Amino acid sequence: MVHKYSRIIDDWKLIDENRQVIYLEFHQIDVGTTEEKYMMEALKNGQISGRGEHTKAVEKNLESFFSADRVLMTTSGTHALEMALHLSGLSEGDEVLLPSYTFPSTANAVIAVGATPIFVPVVPDLLSVSSEIIKQNITSRTRAVIAVHYGGVCCDIDEIATYCKQNDLVLIEDAAQAFGSKYNGTPLGAFGDFGCLSFHGTKNDVSGEGGALILPNSSRERMRHAERLLEKGTDRMAFLRGEQSTYEWTGFGSSYVPSDLLMGLLRGQLETFEFRMEKRRSVIKKYIKALSPHTSSKTLIFNGFDSEYEIESDTTYSNAHLFYIVLDNVERGRAFKKFMDLANIPTRQHFLPLHASKMGEKLGYKVSDFPFESDIFERLYRLPVHSKLTESDVEQVIQSVLSALEATL
Repeated sequence: MVHKYSRIIDDWKLIDENRQVIYLEFHQIDVGTTEEKYMMEALKNGQISGRGEHTKAVEKNLESFFSADRVLMTTSGTHALEMALHLSGLSEGDEVLLPSYTFPSTANAVIAVGATPIFVPVVPDLLSVSSEIIKQNITSRTRAVIAVHYGGVCCDIDEIATYCKQNDLVLIEDAAQAFGSKYNGTPLGAFGDFGCLSFHGTKNDVSGEGGALILPNSSRERMRHAERLLEKGTDRMAFLRGEQSTYEWTGFGSSYVPSDLLMGLLRGQLETFEFRMEKRRSVIKKYIKALSPHTSSKTLIFNGFDSEYEIESDTTYSNAHLFYIVLDNVERGRAFKKFMDLANIPTRQHFLPLHASKMGEKLGYKVSDFPFESDIFERLYRLPVHSKLTESDVEQVIQSVLSALEATL
């Protein structure tokens, strides 16, 4: 069977064969001399293991940003989630609500403590959960909710937090993609009992690998418990503060402490994160301005942003982590991808919904359980967004997208 777009794709190759070939990176890290200085300090001082001066500086920076009682740096966003689930006191038989449309780490953290992940749908135009979705899916076995802020954009997280508090549910914010984003003036990650960040190399601000556990409003005992969990089940951090003469094994823990060398990199990143965020926001604003007039029932530009007010509103301020478009059907999405490949413009699909994965099947789910999430995977395509894109790069992306959309009508 001949694909309906095959002839058009071949024609477009011939028509466009003399066009100047460019190659764009889908993602590039943006580091400067400050990051290099801090990392060299760590090397010269011989402080490359955990809990050094750079780690402490980063934690203080984030505690101020989130107005949090405590922030603990971790080796990854995944480990921050694992710590949050351990600290939640969950056990076998307890259920945790989380969206199917998320990265496997969200569900793996639940499984790691012996609880059961229960997948729920997302709001189509934001790809995140809402308070209404949570209310519709809660059962007598529900003990916690993980709200994933997809792309740095959230739903009504304030109402989610209120509902969880009223119903004695632990609220964990998976804000892996959301550092810098705010809702009603409050940073995402500061609404729940726990907030989890990622500074993986694919994020806006990076430490290669790394994450953070935010404890917005926690008792002294919970903070000490978190410290022991972080430090291999010992009270070493109390020892380092001079509160006791030695330290010992006190209970379960793991090695979640990141290298101070990587925290030196992150320290420099955090000192300039707003500059990079604004550059990313400018890229997305250009995408929206150029592409929004071409939206129709054939092509939907979601991204959690209303094109009429770009990427901020009275409630939401986005960190501009990503930008995506959604095609009206799977076949057209595949054709769009081929066109963009021919134009040397990198695009990316995103999460294969967890319920549709091999592990989801083992947990008893079917692809048909969440039809929207199953379908969107093959219609959603992310465009390049990073702070090193030039104006000509952005223009080339826009023109290629418009050509691809027109050719696949």
